Formats: sequence, structure tokens, C-alpha cells
Amino acid sequence: MLRIFRLEDDDGRGIYHSGRCWPIIEKADQHGQSGHPSPYEDGMQGWGHEHIFGFKNFHQLLSWFPPQFHQQIDDAGIRLTIYDVDESNVCRGKSQVAFNHHYAERVDSQPLVGYQPS
Repeated sequence: MLRIFRLEDDDGRGIYHSGRCWPIIEKADQHGQSGHPSPYEDGMQGWGHEHIFGFKNFHQLLSWFPPQFHQQIDDAGIRLTIYDVDESNVCRGKSQVAFNHHYAERVDSQPLVGYQPS
């Protein structure tokens, strides 16, 4: 099992599809370590419409969304949601992952501010 970290709204829409965070995303893209490459630019293969996107660990999420943006993300109604997914249902890029949400188990959802990986 792979633990995946994802930013999404209460309806399960990711931070890019919720429509709530574009100004935050643009600022974070300018300040993040990795930028925000598309799946193609990130070298990801094998993903399709049944996949949703996240990060293989919290450190990878921080490279896209540094702590100075966490309060704004929380205020926009986006939460840190953690999934367990069998690795056979995960496509890996250099700075992100995609996973088949039909085979994912949601194990936690909480505000991003204050989260400490265990």
C-alpha cells in the first residue's frame, strides 16, 4: 500500500478542479521548488480519466504548496485528504502521483495547517 496525500474540497474535487484556489495555485507555482508540471511534463505514464492526483509523501506536497500558502488553502475550503492505495493502481511522476480513485481508501481528512506527518 502507498499512502497518498491529496488536496481536495468536501466533494472530492482536487485543488485544481475545485475552482476555489487559482490565485493560490499561481502564487505557489512561482514559489514552489518543483513548479507544477503537467503529468506529461512530469514523466507520468499510464494515467487516465479514472485517476486523480496527489503526492507520494507530505514532503512532495510541500514542494508544490509551501507552508506560507496553507492557511489560504484551508480558508478556501480545501483539506488535506490521505488515501491508501495499492501500488498497482498508482502512476508515478517525478513530483506527483495519479491514482485510480475507485480502488483508494480514504483514511483521513483534515485542515492542512498544523498537519504533522507521523
